[in-house]
Amino acid sequence: HKTVVLDLAGLDYLSSFGIGCLIKLHRDVAEHGGTLRLAALNAEIEDVLVKSRLDRKFEIFGSLDDALLR
Repeated sequence: HKTVVLDLAGLDYLSSFGIGCLIKLHRDVAEHGGTLRLAALNAEIEDVLVKSRLDRKFEIFGSLDDALLR
């Protein structure tokens, strides 16, 4: 079971460079047969991911516990 969970609870801002890093990490994890999950995003960051349709690429969870339990 190869799942990487990023707890983003303390993150208030995500730059375009940061989004690029998430995309690269997603690709790298997938290439090794794993899944990347993002947990506890603030509303503004989640809105950016939704508007850029990246919510379709990432598994997004409301809390760290939710991401770990699934």
